Amino acid sequence: MKDAKIPIGWLIPIVGLILLLGWFLDQQGWRVSKLNPPGIELVPPTASVVPQSIQSNQSIVTPLLPTLTPLAWAIETSFIVQANQPWQNTGVEVRRGDSLEIVYSSGQWTGRSSSPGLSGPDFGPSPENTDECYPIRGEGSSLIGKIGNGEPFKIGYQYVGNPTDTGILLLRMNDCDKLLFDNAGSITVTIRIRR
Repeated sequence: MKDAKIPIGWLIPIVGLILLLGWFLDQQGWRVSKLNPPGIELVPPTASVVPQSIQSNQSIVTPLLPTLTPLAWAIETSFIVQANQPWQNTGVEVRRGDSLEIVYSSGQWTGRSSSPGLSGPDFGPSPENTDECYPIRGEGSSLIGKIGNGEPFKIGYQYVGNPTDTGILLLRMNDCDKLLFDNAGSITVTIRIRR
């Protein structure tokens, strides 16, 4: 049997990861308290080393490490948008710079109940919708919104953004007020705001 060579190429990435972990822990304020093989004891940055002279009847307060928690939504609510109604007040106040998310949950509607079939909240372009009575010209019977007296914007299945307006969120189907009489159905959306 010839001399078997052990490939060391696989050691380089492992050593690199160990060095990177050491650098990261050092940046976070961790330090090595004991180096007693076979293990290493790391002391977190908020813990304190307790002197041996402290008596057992004395109380020691050790601060807790901070925990990571996901950012919660400041507002999360559902709203049903009726196809045959003009601008509908959701009761949700939006502030300039908020993180706003409006997501389709369920439902179907139509902008013309005399025609067969219903659609979801994103009808798509309708070049014939050029009358100035349409809140968004050239758009079909899609879900739209506006904040206070601001400009209408398309939502469709989902809107995610940081509004530049402040006011109450209003929702509706993109249709002329004078043509709402033949609309049918409703769309349920979830509204979320992070401040």
